[in-house]
Amino acid sequence: RACLVIGRSAGLSDVVVRDESVSRAHAAVVHDGPDTFVIDLGSAGGTFIDNEPCGAHRPVRVLDGQMLSLASAPVSYTFRLGAKRKRGAQGAEAGAGLEAKRRRGTL
Repeated sequence: RACLVIGRSAGLSDVVVRDESVSRAHAAVVHDGPDTFVIDLGSAGGTFIDNEPCGAHRPVRVLDGQMLSLASAPVSYTFRLGAKRKRGAQGAEAGAGLEAKRRRGTL
């Protein structure tokens, strides 16, 4: 099982989103076998999959091509679950590909 935390704080998050609407530790992406889930970590601004809100602390299964957005941050992430996985420092497979895009174009 692999977990990736997304948030505003570099000390608490693996992926940092520098936007005031994003909580310090906003959401987690969890890979559990072949499945990938997003969990809102009790954020103030909400976590959304394809513009649908995720309930706080409730795992939501995501599919390839679905879009993750955090609060009102001007960036979204598209899941690329079929992306080739890279091996980390300890030989563990890294998570699925997340493609970041600004709401009005590509980063």
